[in-house]
Amino acid sequence: MNDDFVVTINQIKEFLKLNKEGAVFKAQNRKERNLWIEKVLAKFLYFSCRKKHKTIIKNYIARMTGLSKTQVKKLISRKKKFGRISPSENQNTKTSVMFQCPTSTT
Repeated sequence: MNDDFVVTINQIKEFLKLNKEGAVFKAQNRKERNLWIEKVLAKFLYFSCRKKHKTIIKNYIARMTGLSKTQVKKLISRKKKFGRISPSENQNTKTSVMFQCPTSTT
């Protein structure tokens, strides 16, 4: 998606007002969608914005991708926690837990 024309929070506000259901970002796959979201977060310095501006950016991402606001919030929290939205290929998503049986002392 080429959204280089949107460079300020006020432009996002105007875009959201004028564009109720029109323009949508059509990604070929999740990886492309996630890269676009990461680009938007970096472009608007999301993690250093005020709460009011963060809400506007989240609404913009939700509108453009077709994701729900909850899904966008989860992706953003994953970006904050891991530094990227997509988990790396090396990262093991399943954790194995080992339990040790208690030994009796009697």
